[in-house]
Amino acid sequence: MTYHCGYPRDGGIRWIDFLMRGIASVLKYHYYGLVPYIPDGKILDVGCGSGEMLHKLRALGWDTYGVEISQSASQYAREIGLKVYTGNVEEIEFPDHFFDVIRLHAVFEHLTDPLVTLLELKRILKPSGRILMVLQNINSFNYRLFRDKWFHLDVPRHLFSFSPKTLSLICSNAGLTIKKITTFSGTIGLLMSLQYVIDERGTNGKLVSGKKLIPRRRWLRRIVGPFMFLVDRLGYGDLMEVEIHMSELG
Repeated sequence: MTYHCGYPRDGGIRWIDFLMRGIASVLKYHYYGLVPYIPDGKILDVGCGSGEMLHKLRALGWDTYGVEISQSASQYAREIGLKVYTGNVEEIEFPDHFFDVIRLHAVFEHLTDPLVTLLELKRILKPSGRILMVLQNINSFNYRLFRDKWFHLDVPRHLFSFSPKTLSLICSNAGLTIKKITTFSGTIGLLMSLQYVIDERGTNGKLVSGKKLIPRRRWLRRIVGPFMFLVDRLGYGDLMEVEIHMSELG
């Protein structure tokens, strides 16, 4: 299998990476989640795939590590010089209090036992560190509207769905505290959910042709965009971006 991730096969650094590093050094922030840049800071990407984000973070100065269950993807990451382990994070046995930042992007909802994983992340996280997650929001406007036709539900690949309340509860059980939650959507969630509704109805029992896909209609995206922006500001967006810290009592 071949992966095309937008970075050179030999692991070389492109000019854009130098530019990003320069911006980060001035602003003291990297571009994901506005986490303060830590000189020689260690960051772990759980579910890192073939290492695209790790490559970019390394260019910004981070000491990067990754965990990926796909043998082929993790092997590719190692071939371009990234420190990526194959398996689940619980199996790797990282040292205690090792990481400044742990990232899970569209991963937490796939875990078979999210509480066990959180406990392991807490063990390997520095007391001053933070966990960054992006996952779907079951308390979103679009879920309430479409229910089982909601685009981001994605059953059976998603084993769990969380709201801010239930995510806060499971974090608390692991001795962690949610510091910040913001929601975001774009237009894909609403328009693809609407597409699912249309496809299920079909025409004479047949699915609607892909040529008529609703999300491809630019005028609809322009109408939906401002509405979803407002939904996000109210905290009912499709996806949650979450920052988690150690609990003061944990």
